[in-house]
Amino acid sequence: LMAVSAGIVMSRSSAQGESLGKDLSYQIMRKPQALFFACAFLMLIAVTSPITGLPWWPFVLFTVVFAVAGFSLMVNQDVQAQLGQLDAVKQNMQDLVNPNKMYERLGVDVLSLQVGAGLLVIADPDQDGQLLAKIAALRQRVTDELGYIIPNIRIMDSSAIADNEYLISIRGNTVSTGMVYPGKYMVIADQWETLGKPLPENVIVSVDPTYQSQAYWLDPQHTSGVNKITAVDSVDVIVTHLQDCVRKYVDEVMTKTDVLKLMELVKSQDPTLINDLVPTIISTSDLRKIFVNLIR
Repeated sequence: LMAVSAGIVMSRSSAQGESLGKDLSYQIMRKPQALFFACAFLMLIAVTSPITGLPWWPFVLFTVVFAVAGFSLMVNQDVQAQLGQLDAVKQNMQDLVNPNKMYERLGVDVLSLQVGAGLLVIADPDQDGQLLAKIAALRQRVTDELGYIIPNIRIMDSSAIADNEYLISIRGNTVSTGMVYPGKYMVIADQWETLGKPLPENVIVSVDPTYQSQAYWLDPQHTSGVNKITAVDSVDVIVTHLQDCVRKYVDEVMTKTDVLKLMELVKSQDPTLINDLVPTIISTSDLRKIFVNLIR
């Protein structure tokens, strides 16, 4: 009795219901497994009634009651799950015929990065992945150095590419690809050859995604403490490649809207400059071309 009372008190202290009866009924009827366990326990008592001397028929009666209640609850949960799936399908059908949803499906990301399954470890912060933090630092650095804010970069996994492959896309079009290997470091082949050392057995011969020069992917023990070479991990390789693509394709990334936002920022500090310059002397389109060339 003390154990049951303590369990009820603990359940009541963490419950959200209005009364003890509602809390008990909710917790007991929430899962049919509890009722089936009670059935088994009562049936065990009924079977051992000749030994214990207890009457068997009340336990059999309650066993039947709990069995029917548990079966009904299990069927009801299955029906509710199916109804939930039907509601989801219905909502999807409504989204397909909703004009606003159709326009949303037409939208594409300005910048997106697709990674293979093998690169999720560097993209997931829960696994100590540094890719998101390095991309955020890249956006901040470009803003400080060039005065241009890189649009948000959407990162997504893709099963259609190799495990260690990534794709950089601008407005839905893939502009560049690369291969990186988490846990290893990339070294330019020309730098390694200046050392006069043989290549390790587990080396991966590849290409630098940014500069398209031959490169080697080596384990950390082969690159740490070695002078005359620059070893870069997989995250920095992707970030460097991404920065190069932004500079190379800035004419596709930067829009007139971005130029207008920059003009509004300058106008808040020096209204006369903007009023005298645009559009009297130079148009917004020409100003955008100048910005593009400066960033390149």
